[in-house]
Amino acid sequence: MKDEEDIKHHRRSQLDQTFTELKGRLPTCPKKGWIAEVRSLLLMTTAQLARRIGVAQSVASNFERSEREKAITLQSLEKIAHALECDLHYFLVPKKGLEAELFERAEILYNQNEKKLEHHMRLEGQGEGSVKSARRAYEILKLYKNVWAKE
Repeated sequence: MKDEEDIKHHRRSQLDQTFTELKGRLPTCPKKGWIAEVRSLLLMTTAQLARRIGVAQSVASNFERSEREKAITLQSLEKIAHALECDLHYFLVPKKGLEAELFERAEILYNQNEKKLEHHMRLEGQGEGSVKSARRAYEILKLYKNVWAKE
Protein backbone atom coordinates (compact mmCIF):
# COMPACT_ATOMS: atom_id res chain seq x y z
CA MET A 1 0.00 0.00 0.00
CA LYS A 2 2.85 2.36 0.86
CA ASP A 3 4.44 1.76 -2.54
CA GLU A 4 1.19 2.64 -4.28
CA GLU A 5 0.94 5.85 -2.22
CA ASP A 6 4.53 6.72 -3.11
CA ILE A 7 3.89 6.08 -6.80
CA LYS A 8 0.78 8.28 -6.75
CA HIS A 9 2.64 11.02 -4.86
CA HIS A 10 5.47 10.87 -7.41
CA ARG A 11 3.01 10.98 -10.32
CA ARG A 12 1.15 13.95 -8.78
CA SER A 13 4.46 15.77 -8.39
CA GLN A 14 5.41 15.05 -12.01
CA LEU A 15 2.06 16.28 -13.32
CA ASP A 16 2.16 19.36 -11.09
CA GLN A 17 5.58 20.22 -12.54
CA THR A 18 4.31 19.72 -16.09
CA PHE A 19 1.20 21.81 -15.44
CA THR A 20 3.28 24.56 -13.83
CA GLU A 21 5.45 24.70 -16.94
CA LEU A 22 2.37 24.76 -19.21
CA LYS A 23 0.41 27.44 -17.34
CA GLY A 24 0.68 30.74 -19.07
CA ARG A 25 1.85 29.05 -22.26
CA LEU A 26 -1.46 27.43 -23.18
CA PRO A 27 -3.38 29.50 -25.72
CA THR A 28 -6.99 30.38 -25.05
CA CYS A 29 -9.60 28.95 -27.37
CA PRO A 30 -10.45 31.30 -30.25
CA LYS A 31 -14.03 32.61 -30.26
CA LYS A 32 -14.79 30.74 -33.47
CA GLY A 33 -13.26 27.54 -32.03
CA TRP A 34 -10.09 25.62 -32.86
CA ILE A 35 -11.55 23.75 -35.82
CA ALA A 36 -12.55 26.92 -37.69
CA GLU A 37 -9.36 28.71 -36.61
CA VAL A 38 -6.95 26.02 -37.79
CA ARG A 39 -8.97 25.26 -40.92
CA SER A 40 -9.01 28.92 -41.97
CA LEU A 41 -5.30 29.41 -41.19
CA LEU A 42 -4.58 26.37 -43.39
CA LEU A 43 -6.59 28.14 -46.14
CA MET A 44 -9.03 25.20 -46.20
CA THR A 45 -12.75 25.62 -46.84
CA THR A 46 -15.43 23.72 -44.92
CA ALA A 47 -16.13 21.82 -48.16
CA GLN A 48 -12.49 20.72 -48.33
CA LEU A 49 -12.49 19.73 -44.66
CA ALA A 50 -15.72 17.79 -45.19
CA ARG A 51 -14.17 15.86 -48.08
CA ARG A 52 -11.11 14.99 -45.98
CA ILE A 53 -13.35 13.72 -43.16
CA GLY A 54 -15.73 11.96 -45.54
CA VAL A 55 -18.89 13.88 -44.58
CA ALA A 56 -21.16 16.49 -46.17
CA GLN A 57 -20.18 20.16 -45.92
CA SER A 58 -23.14 20.81 -43.62
CA VAL A 59 -21.77 18.20 -41.20
CA ALA A 60 -18.36 19.91 -41.16
CA SER A 61 -20.09 23.22 -40.42
CA ASN A 62 -22.06 21.51 -37.66
CA PHE A 63 -18.79 20.24 -36.15
CA GLU A 64 -17.52 23.82 -35.95
CA ARG A 65 -20.78 24.96 -34.34
CA SER A 66 -20.77 22.01 -31.91
CA GLU A 67 -17.25 22.87 -30.82
CA ARG A 68 -18.22 26.51 -30.13
CA GLU A 69 -21.19 25.22 -28.09
CA LYS A 70 -18.91 22.75 -26.24
CA ALA A 71 -21.04 19.85 -27.47
CA ILE A 72 -18.59 18.09 -29.81
CA THR A 73 -17.36 14.59 -28.97
CA LEU A 74 -13.73 13.63 -28.57
CA GLN A 75 -14.21 11.07 -31.31
CA SER A 76 -15.28 13.82 -33.73
CA LEU A 77 -12.39 16.02 -32.64
CA GLU A 78 -9.95 13.18 -33.34
CA LYS A 79 -11.31 12.72 -36.89
CA ILE A 80 -11.15 16.45 -37.55
CA ALA A 81 -7.66 16.79 -36.08
CA HIS A 82 -6.47 14.00 -38.38
CA ALA A 83 -8.10 15.71 -41.38
CA LEU A 84 -6.37 18.98 -40.42
CA GLU A 85 -3.00 17.18 -40.01
CA CYS A 86 -3.04 18.01 -36.30
CA ASP A 87 -2.61 16.06 -33.07
CA LEU A 88 -5.39 16.23 -30.51
CA HIS A 89 -4.23 16.79 -26.93
CA TYR A 90 -6.86 16.39 -24.24
CA PHE A 91 -6.05 16.97 -20.56
CA LEU A 92 -7.27 18.71 -17.45
CA VAL A 93 -5.11 21.35 -15.78
CA PRO A 94 -5.73 21.63 -12.03
CA LYS A 95 -6.27 25.18 -10.82
CA LYS A 96 -4.03 24.80 -7.76
CA GLY A 97 -2.02 21.69 -8.47
CA LEU A 98 -2.83 18.14 -7.46
CA GLU A 99 -0.68 18.07 -4.31
CA ALA A 100 -1.94 21.49 -3.18
CA GLU A 101 -5.55 20.43 -3.69
CA LEU A 102 -5.10 17.21 -1.72
CA PHE A 103 -3.23 18.97 1.08
CA GLU A 104 -5.83 21.73 1.35
CA ARG A 105 -8.69 19.23 1.54
CA ALA A 106 -6.85 17.07 4.06
CA GLU A 107 -6.15 20.15 6.17
CA ILE A 108 -9.85 21.04 6.14
CA LEU A 109 -10.73 17.51 7.29
CA TYR A 110 -8.07 17.65 9.99
CA ASN A 111 -9.43 20.97 11.28
CA GLN A 112 -12.99 19.63 11.26
CA ASN A 113 -11.92 16.57 13.22
CA GLU A 114 -9.99 18.73 15.67
CA LYS A 115 -13.07 20.89 16.28
CA LYS A 116 -15.14 17.76 16.92
CA LEU A 117 -12.51 16.49 19.34
CA GLU A 118 -12.42 19.84 21.15
CA HIS A 119 -16.22 19.82 21.39
CA HIS A 120 -16.32 16.30 22.85
CA MET A 121 -13.54 17.08 25.29
CA ARG A 122 -15.37 20.22 26.49
CA LEU A 123 -18.52 18.13 26.95
CA GLU A 124 -16.50 15.70 29.03
CA GLY A 125 -15.03 18.56 31.05
CA GLN A 126 -11.52 17.97 29.82
CA GLY A 127 -10.90 21.56 28.69
CA GLU A 128 -9.27 22.87 25.57
CA GLY A 129 -5.71 22.38 26.78
CA SER A 130 -6.28 18.65 26.76
CA VAL A 131 -6.55 18.62 22.96
CA LYS A 132 -2.85 19.37 22.59
CA SER A 133 -2.03 16.84 25.28
CA ALA A 134 -4.17 14.23 23.57
CA ARG A 135 -2.47 14.97 20.23
CA ARG A 136 0.97 14.76 21.88
CA ALA A 137 0.01 11.44 23.45
CA TYR A 138 -1.21 10.18 20.10
CA GLU A 139 2.06 11.18 18.40
CA ILE A 140 4.01 9.41 21.13
CA LEU A 141 1.91 6.27 20.71
CA LYS A 142 2.66 6.31 16.99
CA LEU A 143 6.36 6.20 17.83
CA TYR A 144 6.06 3.12 20.07
CA LYS A 145 6.48 0.76 17.15
CA ASN A 146 9.82 2.37 16.31
CA VAL A 147 11.51 2.39 19.72
CA TRP A 148 13.27 -0.93 19.11
CA ALA A 149 13.99 -0.39 15.43
CA LYS A 150 17.59 0.79 15.91
CA GLU A 151 18.75 -2.07 18.11
